[in-house]
Formats: sequence, structure tokens, C-alpha cells
Amino acid sequence: MDRNDVVEEKIRTFVRQRPALPDEPVPQSTNPPPPPTFLGGGIDVDDDCLDVTETSICYTANDQQRCYEVDGGFDGDGTQAEVYEATARSIVDAVGSGYNGTILAYGQTGSGKTHTMRGGISVSEAGITPRALLQLFELQKQSDATLTFSLSYVQIYCERLSDLLGNDTDELSIRDRPAHDGGGVYVRNATRVPVTTPRQALDLLAAGDSKRATASTLMNEFSSRSHAVALLHVERKTKDSLQRSTLTLVDLAGSERHAACAGRYKRLEESRAINLGLSALGNCVSALAERRPHVPYRDSKLTRLLQASLGGTARTALIACCAPGGDATGETKSTLEFAARARKVVVRAAPRDVAVDYQSLYEEVKDSIDDYRTRERKALDEVESLKDKEEATQQRILELERENDALKHALQRQQRPVVEGDQVDVIEQLHAKFNDDTEEAERRHAAELRTAQSRADAKIKAYRDAAEVSARECDAAEAALTGEREGHLASLKELRRVKAEFRETEARHAARVSELIEEVAAAKGEGEAKAQEADKAADALLKRVETLEVSRQEQLETDYVSRDAVAEMEKLFRSTIDALAARLEDLEGKRVSDVAAGRSRGRVSAGARAVLESLDAGEDLPPLHERFGGRRRAKPLA
Repeated sequence: MDRNDVVEEKIRTFVRQRPALPDEPVPQSTNPPPPPTFLGGGIDVDDDCLDVTETSICYTANDQQRCYEVDGGFDGDGTQAEVYEATARSIVDAVGSGYNGTILAYGQTGSGKTHTMRGGISVSEAGITPRALLQLFELQKQSDATLTFSLSYVQIYCERLSDLLGNDTDELSIRDRPAHDGGGVYVRNATRVPVTTPRQALDLLAAGDSKRATASTLMNEFSSRSHAVALLHVERKTKDSLQRSTLTLVDLAGSERHAACAGRYKRLEESRAINLGLSALGNCVSALAERRPHVPYRDSKLTRLLQASLGGTARTALIACCAPGGDATGETKSTLEFAARARKVVVRAAPRDVAVDYQSLYEEVKDSIDDYRTRERKALDEVESLKDKEEATQQRILELERENDALKHALQRQQRPVVEGDQVDVIEQLHAKFNDDTEEAERRHAAELRTAQSRADAKIKAYRDAAEVSARECDAAEAALTGEREGHLASLKELRRVKAEFRETEARHAARVSELIEEVAAAKGEGEAKAQEADKAADALLKRVETLEVSRQEQLETDYVSRDAVAEMEKLFRSTIDALAARLEDLEGKRVSDVAAGRSRGRVSAGARAVLESLDAGEDLPPLHERFGGRRRAKPLA
């Protein structure tokens, strides 16, 4: 999509004041008569509260005046053609170029909204809808692209969305359109009828209007009790692109006071639903005008349906319809305030390009080819059938020609003139010939009668034989059926017995199952208790093991030394022993010298004396651990 294709503009707002109508009778009510209504009765045009110009609307009430800027204003003298040219033509042109477009008629009950949108019967009184259809079909003829149209028509009645072209008893739903298809919302399961002419579209709308909810109120004899939305879908195809757009034509139900319902409950409920939808519409317009971050589209189905029209993907025009005369109830001012807020809303419209689905196009072309071939086969079959009929007709013509020739020949024979003889002889001859022919015909008739009688007798005999065979077969079938019936009765008795046994068994099983469930529950409780005890014992055992491990570790750390320490000690011991051995050798030598010198061993230590005594006795030295008391043990290898 080209950036230049984006159109950023405000909602175009127009105000139309309908002309005063002649006095009309107001529907009777059991309530006291209301104040003068806006149907025209009791209106003094000289006391009109509006001053309408082309660019502004001045509202006067209680000696105070306020002016509202608009894109166009129409007083009671404004024609339907002028309203369409100013409000709708540019939007319809944009729809034909791929943009979405929306035209709304807003106002109180009896202000001329339906007349603005639909118009009257004559061509000059045609409203926006028929004129838009005519313009689109004219664009179809003039455009280089291929334009196709389809129409949907729905209404919102008491917050219930229904289809005016299909089954109006089924409630429709509003869904979000995927982003790859342009976004926005659509009505799911709404009937979409392809239209090829404006007349066809208008006939569909007329059929939908016959289902639309209308009623008589104190404000309007034919008041619309629902919001009607006509959706004209446009598909624009070129060689390189596919664009889809929608022209949304909205005829809103009019706002009204509860007093106008004349105390009728149904009218009151309708009025509440209408005012609720219009109030939600006003809240959304206010949020958009003030550029709030959240717009409450989902407060009403009306605002949800018009989300794309209000939220900025459609070129939108609003026609605020006002009634002439004074504004005792403030409805005219409320309408103008709504139009002023809507004029501040900015929309950004752009053509909705759709990715060309070549698979769908292929399937469409394939279906069209198959349809063409089917029609071709039907046409060929019809041609063959016509040829057969023609041949049969020719045969019949030939037969009729031969019969005609035979009749002509017989007639010529009967009409030949008598050349000789008397006329009496001729008559007698003819009489004799007639008698002969009669006798011959009687003989042939009698022979044919005898033949037919014999054939009939043979058929009767065959029928009787077949009847006897059938009777025997029927008897056999009846006997078999009797046996089957008796067997069936026996089966039924057996079935009843089995059912009774089954019930008894089921009751016993149910009791047993209950007992088993109780036993299982008890066993489960005991099991859980034992499991808890086992868990406690296991926890105690684990704690004991952990304690023993800690004690063992502490004992190992206290009573054992490492292998390296033992090796160091043994090395030390060996060096000590070697030193002692050397010392002993010295002492031995010294002892010999001492003995020889006469010295005693009294001055030698007890340990040395023990060693010397062992050496004297020729004994080996005691082990090292015995000599040192055996108080240290080496730490075993892991």
C-alpha cells in the first residue's frame, strides 16, 4: 500500500432539519395527553430553535444562542439530491476505489433519519441508499477494474443482532477480521447475497425492511425500534491486485423520552435498549474526540459493529437529523452536541489490499470450467433428445402420410362413377358385399373372442395356481411365524428371568462392593498408619545411622593416624634403631672394655640394661610397638 493512498481526515458532519409536516392524529393513549410532539402537529415554525446555514448551525433556547460549526447544513427546503451530493457522493467514489465508507443518520425519533437514508417512492425523493447503489453500478461500468457487489442487511434490536436477509430468529455475532485480510470487524454467518443490478439490491432491502422492528409511538407513527445496518461489500479486481471495501449505511433508531412510550412495557424496554446503544455510541465518540487511550467499543453491539467506521479505517459522514420547532425536551441540543464531538474525531482510511489467493482463483476457475462442461453435457443431451424426438416425429409423419394415402385411395374407390348396369344392381351388389364383409368380420371377431377367452382361461388358471401356491406359502409362513412368536415369548420370559437374576446379582454385588470399599478404606487407613509408623522408624534408623557415622568419623579422627604419618614414624623408628644398634655396638665394645676394666652396669639405664641383657642372652630385640606400649595403631587402608 502506498503511503499516498492513506487519507487522514475528520468525520464529516452535516445537520439536516426536516420540514414541518401537516397536522397528523397522534395515537390514542390511556395516559394524559403529552406536550406537542415533533410530528408537525402543534409546531409553530416561527418559534424554530435552529438557524441553519451552509457552514454553521445556531441553536437558540431561553434567550441564549450557541453556534456549531459543521461541514454542511440543510434546512427544510434542502432536497434529497442536494443532501446526497454534499454528504455521500465522495464517499461512494472512494468505496469504488477500494476504501471503506460509512454514512450514519443520527437523531431523535421522528427527525427524518429513515427518509434521509431510504427516501420516498418517487425518483426525486430517493434517499442516500438508492442513490449510492446507482452510483456504484455506474462506477462498475466506467471502471477499468472488475467490480462485484454483494449485500448484507442486519439489525440490532434490544442488543440482539439478527439477519434481515436470512433467518431473523438466529442471533449473529461480531468477530475480528484477521490482519492479513485488512483487520476490522465483520458479522459472522450474516447472509451475503450477490447483486448485479440496483433494482435487485433495493428489492432485497425492501424485503429486509419488512422484517425490521417498527412500532407506533407518541413521537412517530412508524418509529424504527432497531438500528438497521446495510453492508454493501465491493470487490475490486485488477490484473495485479485484489481490493475489498465495504459501504456501511446506518439508519439508527431515534432517541426518545420514556414518556413517549405511552406506558407500554415493550416500548419501554425497546426505548431503554435504543438509548443504551446511543449512549455507548456517544461515549466512544467522546473518547475518540478527546484521544483517550481506551475507547469502550465493546459496551454495545452498535459500537462494536461500527468500530472500523469510528476507529479510523473508513471515510465517515454523519448526518445529524433535527426536527423543526422548539426544543422543549432538549433532544435537538443533544443531537447537535453529539455532532460537534464527532467532528473532532480523526480517521485514517486506506484501501484494503488483499493478498491474491491463486489457489482460490484456480479453484474458482476450475469450478467455473466444470460448471461450463456440465452445462455443455446437458445441452448435448438435450440436443440428442431433440434429435430422437425429431426422428420419432418424422416417423409419425410418414405413418400419417401413408394412412392419408390409404384413406384417399379408399375414398376414390367408393366415389368411382357407375359406368354400366342399373343402380339397383349396384345397390344389391354393395349390399351383398356389405353382408359378406359383415359375416367375415363376425367370423374374425368370434375367432378373436375364442382366442381371448382361451388366453383369459389360461391366465385365470395360472392365477389360481399361483394363489394356491401363495396360500400354501402363507400357511407355512404363518406356522413359522407362530413358532417364532412362541420362541419370542419364551425368549421374553427367559429375558425377564435373566433380568431378575441380574438385578439380584447386581444388588448382591453392590452390597459386596460397598463392603469391599469399606474394607479397602479400613485397610487403607491401617496401611497409612503402618506406613507412618514405618516412616517414623525409618527416620529414627536414619538418624541413628547418621549418629553412628558421625561417631565413627570422630573415632577415626581420634584413634587413627594417617598412613603417611605411620610411614614417617617407621622411618624415624628405623633411623632410631640404626642409631641404637650403632650405640649398642659401641656399648658392647665398651662393655667388654668395662668388664675387662672391672666396671659394673649399675650406672646404665634400665632400658639400656634390658637391651644389654637381651644381647647377652643372644635374643632378638622386641618389636617396636611392644617397646613403645602399643598405644598407636596405623589407620587401615580404605
